[in-house]
Amino acid sequence: MVAHCIGSLALSLSMTAGLVPGLAGVVSQGVFLTPKLAGRTSLRMTLAGELLKSRIDHIPVDFRKVGLRSRYTPLFALASRGAACPDPTCQILHNSAWGSGASLFLHENLSDATHDRLAELLGPAPLWILPHLRRIELARSVVRWHDTDHRYRVLPPNALDAAARIDTPVLLLAGSENGLWLDSQRLCHEVLAHRQPQLDVSYTEIPGYGHLDTFLGRGAALDVFGHILEFLGERR
Repeated sequence: MVAHCIGSLALSLSMTAGLVPGLAGVVSQGVFLTPKLAGRTSLRMTLAGELLKSRIDHIPVDFRKVGLRSRYTPLFALASRGAACPDPTCQILHNSAWGSGASLFLHENLSDATHDRLAELLGPAPLWILPHLRRIELARSVVRWHDTDHRYRVLPPNALDAAARIDTPVLLLAGSENGLWLDSQRLCHEVLAHRQPQLDVSYTEIPGYGHLDTFLGRGAALDVFGHILEFLGERR
């Protein structure tokens, strides 16, 4: 299994709950058990969750559909301040990660074709996920959200505390310039090596890559995919 970003966070809860047994190997890209955000990103998530939740329910990325006269226009303007690229759609992602103040990729790593399709490839982000992400970031671990809903009781309250249940080799993958989750994967590797040394967990850092460009970058097939294929191929 190959998991990325929010999908990787969700998978970590499932793995530590014992819900996905029998996997030959897992590649986690960007973040896994120890989420770590920059201070300004964490602050913006808190403010956006409180100030915007009653006004808007998602952050769009396609400026062509938003237009100049929209309640979203100030977000695009803020994201585009000081940006070298004139495309507001690019900047709401590159400079602001849907308004969070983080960066999703290194601009120079994208081909023109990918750059022109960013709105199609990524799409809007719902604001209803922000309170949970905020709780996760404060805990520096993946934590359960629906504590009072019996349907989620099988999930551990804290995935890091239940990491001993991971029963498959894991490759933690991250770009050296990850502008969203920073060095979360390196931190995860260090924490697991100390707390759960019996686990088969390795860490690979890709020089000169950010968050999304590890998959979408024009050189990803040469610089990144080989690590994934080698890891999974050895465990088939």
